[in-house]
Amino acid sequence: VKEIKKSHLVEVRALNNPHQVIKMALESTSMLIGEPYTDWKSIRQIIMKENFIT
Repeated sequence: VKEIKKSHLVEVRALNNPHQVIKMALESTSMLIGEPYTDWKSIRQIIMKENFIT
């Protein structure tokens, strides 16, 4: 996780229709950190939070 940079998240966030594997990984991560949203629009906002991977 510490190797993930904000630029990586910006790149993923720019995807309008991410590959199912990417979407599934981020949906799972969202649930693990207590975020109730699993739709892509919400996940895009979640991954841009400053504390997402800290």
